Amino acid sequence: MDSRDIDKFLDTRLVFKYHGSGGIIEHSSKVNHTFQSAIHIGEGNFEFSYFVPEKIAESRDMAILIAQTSARKRGDLYFVTNNITNSKSLDSLRLILEDAKSSVLDNIYVENGALYFSMRFSSTEMSKFSNVLLKFTKSFEAVEVAYLGPNPGLEATLIQNEHNTGLTRAVWEYSMPKNSFISSPINALGDEWVSDIRYMTKNDVVPQIFKTKDSIEDPEKSGFNVISEKDHIYELTFSNRGSMIREYHNRSYERKIVRFERHLHYKDETMKVDTVIPSVQTRDLLQVLSLVNEKYPAFNLRLVSITEI
Repeated sequence: MDSRDIDKFLDTRLVFKYHGSGGIIEHSSKVNHTFQSAIHIGEGNFEFSYFVPEKIAESRDMAILIAQTSARKRGDLYFVTNNITNSKSLDSLRLILEDAKSSVLDNIYVENGALYFSMRFSSTEMSKFSNVLLKFTKSFEAVEVAYLGPNPGLEATLIQNEHNTGLTRAVWEYSMPKNSFISSPINALGDEWVSDIRYMTKNDVVPQIFKTKDSIEDPEKSGFNVISEKDHIYELTFSNRGSMIREYHNRSYERKIVRFERHLHYKDETMKVDTVIPSVQTRDLLQVLSLVNEKYPAFNLRLVSITEI
């Protein structure tokens, strides 16, 4: 099995945009600049992080906005965080993620006064997506579909977007005996599987898509949603993660590390993580991995490769 097998299965791409006002969304049309963004989804709110180049941050309006937020600087970029609560229009995003279990949210950016969401999903769920899209375009005037069609692949999509300021692929692995899994449904996946994290959350709940080597026996009993029995594709949202993984999640969230691609490959009691991040955050990621390895040496965490795309 290959960690990209899920990306091949998610053969359709959806891009929809939310027209907002105020803050960076409104400012993007004034400065004619596209801002890369990331999101962490909570129970009742959405936390957005935006990358603001230093030269843009010096403008009067943006300087005021940055001063009002807990912005952090990395290289020549500022990271601006904004929490949005009780947004009926943004609830359209939550509606898609909840109703269409094969959806993977992988790219968010702000351009010309609109917030764009780009996601992959399986054409086997096209009827579900169609129903959801028709529902929210009728109910939410601020939301519209920008693209719905074949998926050229996540890497190609990221590279062709000029607003990405440089991307790095980081791969590392660690020892993970089967008896170390805290969540019992994970044990039903067998001795080898690959996974893609669907979206990032603000807590320990992890929504993931799995592709297994063999089909799962009675998947619904273990809590899985079956996306394709023929292709051995399942979805599971779970919590109660192990201590080391929880530590990695919390440390990454503290630094607002953006992960465009988050593939996992489990085989021979070893977990390999393959992720794409903004190059400017490579040092942050390495610091997180160093702290985690220092605290949990028994997992024998080791780097495999760090390469610019």
